[in-house]
Amino acid sequence: MNPVIGLDVSKGESRVQAFLDKGQPYRKSFSIKHITEGLGSLLEFLKEVENSAGGNQLGTTIFLLFSF
Repeated sequence: MNPVIGLDVSKGESRVQAFLDKGQPYRKSFSIKHITEGLGSLLEFLKEVENSAGGNQLGTTIFLLFSF
């Protein structure tokens, strides 16, 4: 698998969507607030995606889409 995490970063919160492989979304997209709890939930989500993709995916690609 080749997991990808997409982040749409806006002021105050970000939208997150993960794909385990091309055309294979992992769960529904969700929002996180730019506070400690939100960033902690993002870290837990990243670990969950990594485990679902078969373990240590050091090559996981993260795309940042910045909204200005």
